[in-house]
Amino acid sequence: MENKALLSSAVLIGIGGATGVHENSIVLDGSSLYVAAGDALYSLSLPTLELNWCEQVDLAACFGVFLLPNRDCLLTCGELEIGCYSKAGEKLWGSSGGDIFTGEIEIKNNMAEVSDFIGDTYEIDLHNGKIVNIRS
Repeated sequence: MENKALLSSAVLIGIGGATGVHENSIVLDGSSLYVAAGDALYSLSLPTLELNWCEQVDLAACFGVFLLPNRDCLLTCGELEIGCYSKAGEKLWGSSGGDIFTGEIEIKNNMAEVSDFIGDTYEIDLHNGKIVNIRS
């Protein structure tokens, strides 16, 4: 809202697992708004909120989206897959674990670290999606 006037609005209707609204549900890059909801990642243009694209990024639920500015791409954290997407919605890579991902994802030094339901922790190379280490 600008001066208490609504500038634009959008309603996203999708399918897939239930996801809540939290600090990693959206990310902005200046010209687009990216929203993780249900099983999909949405790209909306700013300031009009017109839909640029929508891609299913997980077969179950997408829990969050992160901007990787040093790679100019988006990282998605899903129940079944950690994925990397271009800002145009093209899948660059995807990585799955031995069980569903349930832990918070941490991004540091070109690596993502996330835990699964049985307690294994995966270190994923953000350049190519390869799992470089699994700790039990």
